[in-house]
Amino acid sequence: MYHIVFQESSLLPRERLLTEGPDKLSHQELMSILLRTGNKNKPVYEIAQDLLGSLKSLKELASMSFQEFQELGKLKPLSC
Repeated sequence: MYHIVFQESSLLPRERLLTEGPDKLSHQELMSILLRTGNKNKPVYEIAQDLLGSLKSLKELASMSFQEFQELGKLKPLSC
C-alpha cells in the first residue's frame, strides 16, 4: 500500500503565498505567480528570473505598461 507524505517545504509558490504570506516568497516566486505558466522552452521559474535579471529595480517593473512588460519577457499577448 502507498503512503503519501505531505511536506510543507515542497509547497508551490501559490500555496506558500496562501499559507505563509507574500513576505516569505522570493521575487522570483512572486513573479512566477504573476506569469502563471512557462512555455515549451522554459519553465516559469526561468522566465521569471530572466525578467527580474533584466530590470534595474522592481520600481522599474511598476512603471511599465503592459505592452512594455510583454516585450521585455517576449510573452504571448493575453486574449481578453
